[in-house]
Amino acid sequence: MSSICIINNYNYARYIGECIESALQQVHPFDKILIVDDGSTDNSKDIIDAYAKDNPRIEVVYKENKGQLSCFNVARDHIKDEDLVFFLDSDDVFPPDYTQQVIQQRQNHPADFYFCEPTQFQSPRSPLTTCLSGITEIGRAS
Repeated sequence: MSSICIINNYNYARYIGECIESALQQVHPFDKILIVDDGSTDNSKDIIDAYAKDNPRIEVVYKENKGQLSCFNVARDHIKDEDLVFFLDSDDVFPPDYTQQVIQQRQNHPADFYFCEPTQFQSPRSPLTTCLSGITEIGRAS
């Protein structure tokens, strides 16, 4: 089983760097970070390419603008059924222990879907230090 972070982006150059950094700085690293850009017209591509050039775990797909759902449909071709998939919008971040805590939760309580309580940012660059405020499972795995 591989852990894969899917980041969808459309014109979020202002946030995409911090988003990618949060995916790269996981205590339990992602096996792959798949960035699907939905036809951005800002300088998102330059930022994404700079990160992808320096990190072999990053895979990038550039596509025509067709909306967020189309990004997930494109991503489906890049994952296997047994992969543990994490979704991350390009204007959001994961705290450094996010994958570690979800994987631990999965070992203790197998389920098909997990999510974290939302966190309100106090400033544009408020670092999240942990996700322990509440990972919740939805639906038991069969």
